[in-house]
Amino acid sequence: MDRLFTYVRCTNCEVLQLEHIPADLWSTHYAGYGRHAAESALYALGRRLITGRCYPTPDGPGRLLDIGCGNGWYLKMMSGRGWDPVGFEPDEGQAAEVTQRTGIPVVSNYRDLEPNSFDLVTLNFSLEHVSDPASVIQQVARVLKPGGQVTISLPDPEGREARIFGKFWFHLDSPRHLVLLSRRQLDRLLTQHGFDVQDVRSLPTATGFAGSVSYRLLGRFSPALWYSAAPLGMVFSLLVRDGLFLTRATKRSTPTTNR
Repeated sequence: MDRLFTYVRCTNCEVLQLEHIPADLWSTHYAGYGRHAAESALYALGRRLITGRCYPTPDGPGRLLDIGCGNGWYLKMMSGRGWDPVGFEPDEGQAAEVTQRTGIPVVSNYRDLEPNSFDLVTLNFSLEHVSDPASVIQQVARVLKPGGQVTISLPDPEGREARIFGKFWFHLDSPRHLVLLSRRQLDRLLTQHGFDVQDVRSLPTATGFAGSVSYRLLGRFSPALWYSAAPLGMVFSLLVRDGLFLTRATKRSTPTTNR
């Protein structure tokens, strides 16, 4: 029987978070995780067609750090755009495997990253996987050069898509998604850690609708139903454009005191 997980909202900061993190989170719930596995050509094509617009693709040169780099496909793509990329994955084995497969360095400890050494840091749907987002933003501020940029893509727990589907919302993805920040909460967190937010934009994609339909009808994720619902999800995402969002911010040249 599938386990049930509960999300609670902090009475102080109103952040939505998983009530209890399971002890077997990594060993059980990341075992066979699709984002960590090498991609087939068909999967890569589907990703480009359905979620390709969700990922920032500025041209280099410069040093890039991708936090939560998964299987490394984004690192390889950005290398082709002139960047000198480095990946981060918290699991040492996953980091070593991606390094070996891609030839791009992936570290598993923030201490291995020099301060003020990156021009761009990206978190592509990875910040929701950590229990303490503030500590990650602190590391981003540490490793970015003054004037460097960070882009963060996240599901929006205060968006209409989340409200429509409620507990069946695909982007809850329990228990892997530990903390879900809204646009205003992420804005506040970045500002507190020495960043100026440049822009925030919606990322219309079929994933949230199609996955939510699967959970609502079957109580579980069904790839067949997901693909069947994806065309309607594309239409839905153009009308309800707040399932996912991307925030871009710049590190201030003069640090401010975090009160």
